[in-house]
Formats: sequence, structure tokens, C-alpha cells
Amino acid sequence: MNACKKGLTAKRIVIALASKLKVSSVLFVALALQSAALAQAVVHPFMTPNAIITAHALQSPNESDFEDTTFEWLLESTAKENDLSIWCDRRISRDKLITIKRNNGERSLDTIEQLLSAACDKVDAAILPMDGVVAVVPKSKRDLLATVYWKLLQSKKVGLVAGAISKQTSWDNGAIASDLLEQFRSVHLPSISSIPEVEYDLWPAFKFQKASVASVSVCLLSSFDLCLVESERELVIQSLADFESSIERGALVEWLYEQKEVDRTKDEERKVWKQRWTDSKVGRSVKPVGFRVNATVMAHYDFARLLIPPRPKRTKNNAKVFSGEIRSDLQRLLGWISNRSQLEFHPLPLPPEYASKEIRLNVQKVTMEELLDLVSKQASIEFKKTGERVEIILPDR
Repeated sequence: MNACKKGLTAKRIVIALASKLKVSSVLFVALALQSAALAQAVVHPFMTPNAIITAHALQSPNESDFEDTTFEWLLESTAKENDLSIWCDRRISRDKLITIKRNNGERSLDTIEQLLSAACDKVDAAILPMDGVVAVVPKSKRDLLATVYWKLLQSKKVGLVAGAISKQTSWDNGAIASDLLEQFRSVHLPSISSIPEVEYDLWPAFKFQKASVASVSVCLLSSFDLCLVESERELVIQSLADFESSIERGALVEWLYEQKEVDRTKDEERKVWKQRWTDSKVGRSVKPVGFRVNATVMAHYDFARLLIPPRPKRTKNNAKVFSGEIRSDLQRLLGWISNRSQLEFHPLPLPPEYASKEIRLNVQKVTMEELLDLVSKQASIEFKKTGERVEIILPDR
């Protein structure tokens, strides 16, 4: 496998924080947490904290041109320069020489996402951004794999397992694929007796940064036409062909977007989205107020991009000092803090009874340590910080 280094009821979450230099301008990060009940939270697969970090990296300006460069080198350099994990399917022609110009007379490649998409077109591939990783997969498989990923994270029974951060993070050059698949199974899928036999393959060195089990499973299994799916409330590994035969071609999936979410988008943006995804069906929901969208998974991805807040602008002052109002559930707040401070919280995701705890604070020029202390007291938990790692200690665990 080719791997490169480098409806539902909606609950409103608002995180409002201001930097030390811009106390008067409050940063609002509004995200929708979808749930069948508060005790079983199901987050939009393309709006998890790490998926948003990945989306922000893809929105970064593209400042690179590539001439007679291998596809593999383009991916590696782009990943390194933009702090991305970019996984490449073993069947993609990574040795192919390609030329990519920011302004090629046909279209401007202004963002990293546009750069990667243009490069993938030259090797009959497509990108699939997920939670913590961007997968480069065969163009013919992209939509099917997106559906696999969506169903894993949207599952109410196995979503907490599939959405957890994977413990399988990195390996050296020349690792045996079958051994790595078995390691993944033994760590995350002990109820599955064995991995189906796969052909012998050596993988390049790779490092997942903060990818979910669902994301990692898509990357590791898809190159061998396998996938992780839910069957009778359990996770099982099956062939992609069997999964494809179990769903309708072009199947639509449903998600409820709150009215306040949709109001943050522009009329022209929604119009362009609808023209791009003509098979999508949008209906109004009265209770709760919003829009029930039936669309393909990639159409939901495209719509979610309209809802993700812009990447926070970096300031000259790097001090982690905050002022402003905080209104959020605990799970979402920790994801936001992780994004701003590069801290790694463990374990995540939290159990539902803690994930849904509402945090309300009004802070003035507090440091990150002071903010964590306030959050811990309100949530009745403890934080133990060691370097960039923060252990979450729950009183009843």
C-alpha cells in the first residue's frame, strides 16, 4: 500500500473566546452536535474536532508549484509543510511525474485542497478528508469509502469505538502490511478473530497524528478492498464488494442541520451547492427548526465545509491567554482547546454522560492552565498535565 509521510435532534454548542490582544473581538466557533439523545451523542463525521483541524489545513493558501515531480514527493512535501497526515492507497501510481502550477490558465489552485485535487486528477485518484487524515484513494472508490466512514461514525452502537483516537500511529519503512493489519485488529477489534488474508506488501514509513479508528480503518483496509462495518451491533471486517451490494447505488443519507447553522451560510453558497448536488433533497424541519438534508456522503461533506468556521488568524502574541464567554459541551470544548494549544487529551471521546456536560464560563485574561482548572471544577473532573499530554481523570472510573 502506498502511504506517504508527509432525523436527529440537534444541540447547539457555542465556544466564544478572545485572545489577549483582541479582548473586544470575540471568536465564535459554532458547531452542531447531532444526537438521538443526549446520552448517545453522534457528531457529524466531517465536523469532529480533528476533522475541522484537517479542513483548516486544506483551506490554507497554496504557495507551491511542482514541475516534473513524482506524485509521492508532492504528497510528502505538502503534508510536511501543512502539518497534514496524507495517506495514499497502494494502487495509486506514486512514481508518476506530474506538473502542477498555481495558475495554469484553466483554474487557479489557491488552496491546498485544490492543489491536491488537481494532482489526484492526473493519477485517476481523489482525496477523501476524514477525521485527522486525508486519504488519497482510487477515484472509482472514493464515494463508497466515504459511505463506509460515514456509517461508522454515525452508528449509535459502535460510534464511540469508531470515533476514538487510534492507538496505531506510526511504523518504519518496509513494514509488512499483514502484520500492521493484525496489530490494528488486536488493539481495536479484539472481538474479531482474524484479519482476512491479504497479499504480501511492504509499506513506506507513515505516521497518523490524531486520526480516529474509523479513519485509520478506511486507510488500512481499503487498499485490499476490505472495510470495517457494523453488523448486528458489532464491528466486522467484510469485502468492499459485499458492502457495496448491501447499499443502493448513489444512496442518500440524512442529517438535520439547525436553522442557526444554515443561517451562517450565504444564499449564493447554498444555491451553488444545490446545483452541484442535484440529487440532494432538502426539507424543512419544524421541531427542531432546521433543514433535513438527504444527500450523498460527499454532498454532506461539501455542505459541512460551508459551516466550518474560518481558520483562526495567527497573531504575533503566542501567549495562551483568553478572555470572553464560553458556552459549550465538555467534549467540544476540549477539542477546541486541543486545537488552540496543541494539547492532547486522553481518553477521548469521553463517556456520553461527561461528553454532554454543559460548560458555562466568563473569563478575563486567563492562561491555559487557569482555564483548565476552571473547566475541571465545573465538570467535576481532574486534569493531569505531562508535557503536551493531558490525562482526564473521571471520579467514577
